[in-house]
Amino acid sequence: ITITPPIPPVTELTSSEHFNEANLPQGTSGNSQALTKVIDIPEHYSPVTSASEGWTQSGSSFTKTMANGYLRYENGELTFTLTSAAQHGAAGRDSLEINAGQIKLVDIKGNPCLVDVIIPIDDDVPLVEFAVDGMDAATGLYDVGAGNSVTGVLELEAGADGLASVTINGRDISTGTAARPVVISDQEGGILKVWNDNGTYRFAYESKNDSQLTGLKTDRFTVKAVDNDGDEALDVLT
Repeated sequence: ITITPPIPPVTELTSSEHFNEANLPQGTSGNSQALTKVIDIPEHYSPVTSASEGWTQSGSSFTKTMANGYLRYENGELTFTLTSAAQHGAAGRDSLEINAGQIKLVDIKGNPCLVDVIIPIDDDVPLVEFAVDGMDAATGLYDVGAGNSVTGVLELEAGADGLASVTINGRDISTGTAARPVVISDQEGGILKVWNDNGTYRFAYESKNDSQLTGLKTDRFTVKAVDNDGDEALDVLT
């Protein structure tokens, strides 16, 4: 008598590796090859890849659209490809498991079951930095003589979730144009002008002249970029 051990039940499939939104085309890394990862299928099971289960066939490859991406089954291997960002609830770079949907599996005895496909996704966050020449490496300060100015660009990457806002010292700088800058004048030593040329930000800091200044002044401008997940990136121009 041959006794076949019971086949362990399956309720979900997942990947042993995390997906990273930063690798999406609009993300801060953009490594598209890292967007596809293997989904582990338990022994004795295989997916039911019929059209009635939502799969489309191209040669020996079967594809099924899921939330935030798609599954592909080919040569006995199941993969998931991430195509869009997921809504992460917590601010900051965090991880989230999404339920991308269900697929039907069948075991070697022909018994079917529906399982959830769980996708672990790491959040992308924006990047922002003042890029300007002339910083003192020892002090981290920009030494601007009276009546002089310093110019530069704001290096900004919204990330996979898209940009919700960008401010300097609390002022919305997206309202500027290529011809009309946003002027930030809340400092003692000078003013900062910021131009927005279709998402490319240029800035110029202009110090006050000698007659307007009393002693050494240190101005501080803080840029904050916030994405649609609520993640923040900060940089300071001093």
